[in-house]
Amino acid sequence: MNKILKILVIVIASFICLPIIAISFNIISHRIFARFEMSEEDALKIDEEARSKKDVKICSKIKGTRNINIRCSCISAVATKAKDKSLCRKIPSAETEWRNVCYKEVAKSKGDFSFCEKIGDESERGYCYFNIATETNNLELCKKINHSQFHYIDACIYKIAINTSNPELCDQIQNYREKMYCINEIKTKVKEN
Repeated sequence: MNKILKILVIVIASFICLPIIAISFNIISHRIFARFEMSEEDALKIDEEARSKKDVKICSKIKGTRNINIRCSCISAVATKAKDKSLCRKIPSAETEWRNVCYKEVAKSKGDFSFCEKIGDESERGYCYFNIATETNNLELCKKINHSQFHYIDACIYKIAINTSNPELCDQIQNYREKMYCINEIKTKVKEN
């Protein structure tokens, strides 16, 4: 009987003490991690300062796991304004999407497709080529887009054909409907001018 009573006391004490311990641990851990976090408002103020001064070091003052997107966006914006792809490497390697965005935006700001080659994600790399090709009317860049992304390739050729009013480029579009839209849009554009 004595053993059963001891076990019963231990079980009851566990049910009472464990929640108290868990709550205490939660309060303590929250206080510890709160030192490393900052408010979103403070993070956005730092972001604004870094962008205006074009200083990526200021972005590193943005602390906390909740603010990782603000920090990465800050670095990307500063790199884009400075037109410096090396700054994109300051984005943590675990944040590959943000690095891709950074390389793409720097490439776009410089009009230099070589930055697109740094982008690991095939879709983002294709979009990078698309942006630069259509801004510079460089048809060769459309051909750098992976063939599995034929919709990007067609859209790239379409936009350059419209930009340059060159209906012969429309013939390179694979999708028949897009090809016809391209030819008709150029005809309309030429008639208006």
